[in-house]
Amino acid sequence: MGKSIICRYYLHRASITTGFFWPIFPLILLDRGIAFTGIGTLLAIEAAVMLLSEVPTGFIGDAIGRRNSLLIGSGLMLIGELGFVVAHHFWAFVLVYICFGLARTFQSGSGDAWLYDILLSENNEGTFTEIRGRGESTTHWMGAVAMVSSGVLYTINPIAPFFAAAALASIDIMILMTLPNGEVAQDTQVATTEVLSLVYSFLSKASVWPFVAIAAVFFGIERAVSEFIPSVTTKVLSASIPVSAVGSSGDVIFVGVFFAGFTVTSALVSSFAGRVRSWVGAPIALMFAGYLSTRRESRRSRRE
Repeated sequence: MGKSIICRYYLHRASITTGFFWPIFPLILLDRGIAFTGIGTLLAIEAAVMLLSEVPTGFIGDAIGRRNSLLIGSGLMLIGELGFVVAHHFWAFVLVYICFGLARTFQSGSGDAWLYDILLSENNEGTFTEIRGRGESTTHWMGAVAMVSSGVLYTINPIAPFFAAAALASIDIMILMTLPNGEVAQDTQVATTEVLSLVYSFLSKASVWPFVAIAAVFFGIERAVSEFIPSVTTKVLSASIPVSAVGSSGDVIFVGVFFAGFTVTSALVSSFAGRVRSWVGAPIALMFAGYLSTRRESRRSRRE
């Protein structure tokens, strides 16, 4: 039974990729009159929603169960992807990106917590890093395939990648329905002031806050840069990529292949996450991951 659940977990991880639309979403937004400043604003709104909803969605996840929290996240992602098809004005896209932000917060943490609970129930929690790393690799491999397909689908119909993404999200919902929900917390009635007090007490420890602060700045910059990569690439290739026409299909397909190359690298590295951690320890592995991420963004900037 355990192997069956883990296999379905891998299928879930393959189904949560946004690769079908991530490389080409700036083309759709530009075609519908959203300038690059508007794209930046939408991404900022998504980030703000994620920041403000992390704690509330954590409460909800504890109350309804990890699997159900993932179901809500996948449902919101499905709504956002279909929203991209029908939205034509900035404020409509604001609603779409609010859905994306909430979806990510329902998914963040819940997936790892669900996996750990399942492994713990089978006294196999020592394999968490290895299985989680393989799951991350599965997401990246599926993302690479989806990214290559996104350019092809875009040349057929600009909204086709979003229908493909919605279909994949629907499959994810069906997969999640077959998974056990796990434990539902019995003591979720915790006041917000208590949470803030616990967070302050934890971060005030001298051994913790410097790491948290540095990690927050690093990953914040990395996330901000990576979110703008498709828009910057589109800007560089804008001379040859028509925003509303289907012509120059080779250039559009190149965008998908371009990002798929980075995703394949991430897939290869993620698959060895458990082994690297066991060999060198978590601190060194984290530092090495940060170094690779910095180098990756530097190479992206030079190529663009």
